[in-house]
Amino acid sequence: MIYYERRGIYQVLNIFKLHGSTFPPAFLAAVLPGVFAGVLQHTRVFREYFDVLTLSGTGSSTAVWGGFTFVLGFLLMFRLAQSYHRFWCGTTAAYAMRASWLESTFALCAATRHSSREPEAIGIFKHLLVRLVSILHAVALADLEDQNDGGQLLAIDLEIIDGRGVNSQTWARLMESDRKVDLVFQWIQGLCTENLEHGVLSVPAPLLAHPWQALSKGMVHFREARKVGEIPFPFPFAQTVDCLLFLHWFVCPVVSSEYTKSSGWSAVFAFLQVFLMWALNRLAIELENPFGHDANDMDCVGLQVDFNKSLLTLLDPDLQDA
Repeated sequence: MIYYERRGIYQVLNIFKLHGSTFPPAFLAAVLPGVFAGVLQHTRVFREYFDVLTLSGTGSSTAVWGGFTFVLGFLLMFRLAQSYHRFWCGTTAAYAMRASWLESTFALCAATRHSSREPEAIGIFKHLLVRLVSILHAVALADLEDQNDGGQLLAIDLEIIDGRGVNSQTWARLMESDRKVDLVFQWIQGLCTENLEHGVLSVPAPLLAHPWQALSKGMVHFREARKVGEIPFPFPFAQTVDCLLFLHWFVCPVVSSEYTKSSGWSAVFAFLQVFLMWALNRLAIELENPFGHDANDMDCVGLQVDFNKSLLTLLDPDLQDA
């Protein structure tokens, strides 16, 4: 995820940033049509082969080209709008997942305040709960990131709170499983059920319904976020847009050379048209999936670090007394 200033001189300087920008690939795609349009206008060697595109006479070719450009632009804007919607839905679901699991963990730890069990038992429950929730969030983010990369979960370096506090057998089962999120979620449910039976969770069972629901709601948000990354943009739509883009890339230099009598302006107009179309298409591709390792994807490492900082407040005795 790229964070940037949006006021003052930075509004101008941001135009020239290349990291994470869609301008470089669009520029490379537009250079050749621009050069070809300028050369075609300058030489006029094969003009007789492009009479069908000439703007003289009835002017019907102008309407055809305008209609074609309108259809392509409409499809690109529709794809961009849908991609932005996918991006926003995915990031919203990921943050809602994080909030639900934090809310559940805070409530479960608060339920131990008036427990009659010894402090050691309460401490063991809280420390193990915090570790497991940290692992749950880490494997969930790793799952979201690795859907498009075909990699193994936990392939990225996500910070986990005191992973050494979990025994080796538990780690072995986790690493062997291909359903890591479901497995850790099941462990947390089992831990809470066991400590409810043993009296560590000292509130009436109906009051525990809210943290249980929040924990489950976090899984629902995880599934919603995973849906965005797992289901790609419909292939027929993307194929049609790509086909029209290449057709536009090929025809645009010929049409631009007919619009102007200057080879320089022909090159400029062809370059700008192709640059605009390819930049919009590249922008839509960047926004289709907010999860991954690209510059414009969500910062999962930063989310995990911030998530752990919130969890660690539950283990600091100086912060527990109001």
